[in-house]
Amino acid sequence: MTKKTLFIFSILLMTVGAFASDTDFSGRDISDKGSLLTMEGTFQIDDSEWYLQTKDQLYIVHKGLDWYTEEIGFFPQEGEQITINGFVLGDEISPCTILIGSTSYAFRDSEGSPLWGGRGNRSNERLDGNIKEEEVR
Repeated sequence: MTKKTLFIFSILLMTVGAFASDTDFSGRDISDKGSLLTMEGTFQIDDSEWYLQTKDQLYIVHKGLDWYTEEIGFFPQEGEQITINGFVLGDEISPCTILIGSTSYAFRDSEGSPLWGGRGNRSNERLDGNIKEEEVR
């Protein structure tokens, strides 16, 4: 009986994992696997999630880091008409640029690299407050 329960639990866990992995893309995943397209529609916000509603479909917009959007002055209002040039994979978009009126806001380059990349304090490379040997060189 225990082996049967364990087998059923394993199958259930794999099934849930398969569905979750199909919808949980990062901006990097989308830019690596998606197609570069230009889309127009209405900007929507639900909680802190951003969306583009085209005439045919609702897309999740992976905007990147909050501090970066603030730094570039990107404060769209819900219901604004926007144009996004970016990478599209399924119903998810990783924007390179977002155009509102005549103002363009840049998020990624045409290769998919985020424009905020490489600007951190590299704290993830420090161990116990000490600088790793590679940083000293």
